[in-house]
Amino acid sequence: MNNLTVAENIFLGNEPTRLGLIDWDKVYTDAANLLKRFKLDIDPAARVGDLGTGLQQLVEIVKALAKKSRILILDEPTAALTEAEVEVLLEIIRGLRNEGVAAIYISHKLDEVFAISDRITVLRDGESIVTLETAQTNAAK
Repeated sequence: MNNLTVAENIFLGNEPTRLGLIDWDKVYTDAANLLKRFKLDIDPAARVGDLGTGLQQLVEIVKALAKKSRILILDEPTAALTEAEVEVLLEIIRGLRNEGVAAIYISHKLDEVFAISDRITVLRDGESIVTLETAQTNAAK
C-alpha cells in the first residue's frame, strides 16, 4: 500500500465510479474533503510510503471513516504519533462521538483515556475487572 497515494489508499476497494470506471477526480476531491474535515494537513496526492508512521496511521483511520464506520476500534493508536498528532486524533474521536460513532479505545495512557471516554473498562490478564462511568473514577482508583 505504500506505493499508493493517500487518496487511493483511503478509497481502496471502495472507489467511486462513473460509467463503470474509477472516477479519479471524485477520489481525490473526496479524499481532500475528508482530510480537511478531520483537520489533517496531508496532500491526497502524496505517496503513503513517503509519510511518517504517525500520518500513515491517521490515514488508516480516515480510511475506516470514509466507509462510514459506526464503530471504531483503536488499539494503542498513539504509540507511533507525535504529541501534535495525538491531539489531532483525540479531537477526531471527540467529533465522532458527537456524530454518534462509537470508539473502543485501548490504551495504557490514562490521560488519553480520560480525555475522550464516557466509560472505562479495566482489563487485567485478559479479564474484565470493572466498568465505570469516566466521571465516577480517576486514574488513582
